[in-house]
Amino acid sequence: MYLQVLDCERNQTLVQTAWNYMNDSLRTSAFVRFKPETIACACIYLAARALQIVLPNHPHWFVVFGATEEEIQDICITTLKLYTRKKPNYEHVEKEVEKRKVALQEAKLKAKGLNPDGTPALSTLGGFSPGSKPCSPREVKAEDKTPGVQNPKPIKKELEERQMNANKSPYNGSVFTLMCLAITLLNFVLKHKTFNSKGHKVLE
Repeated sequence: MYLQVLDCERNQTLVQTAWNYMNDSLRTSAFVRFKPETIACACIYLAARALQIVLPNHPHWFVVFGATEEEIQDICITTLKLYTRKKPNYEHVEKEVEKRKVALQEAKLKAKGLNPDGTPALSTLGGFSPGSKPCSPREVKAEDKTPGVQNPKPIKKELEERQMNANKSPYNGSVFTLMCLAITLLNFVLKHKTFNSKGHKVLE
């Protein structure tokens, strides 16, 4: 309608250029600051200037549509500033997006109790760990092989427990006395045994 009033609707180059400026102005704040009619006049004004097409200016043609020269200039300057911006580094943006995608995927797997490669995490297996044992069951500690004085505390404790059980048993008597003597003798032998030069056990 605007170009029809100006008798320029058949100029396809002017129509397309004005339409391009209209699309670009959507990336600015013009549409929240000015009326659509005023923005349309500014786009036609820019297209005519770019194509060096003379439009009526005594009075200005946009006055018919309720626009002012100040508003037209403001919209034109705002739209032209778009073309002075530096082009964004899309490679950097794509890398950042990919990085955030990976972080989001890892967070989802962690919430499900999985490792980044999709395998179950060890923390979700009830505390199972292959390295939980300090040594192999086939290994024998060196101190267990070394002959010497053994700790009599376990034997003494066992003797006390058997004595308590014997006191509660109806069969306590001579059998219990013999057992106590045998355990005492065994404790004495283990406590005082040594080895001679040939490796035979002897008592001190």
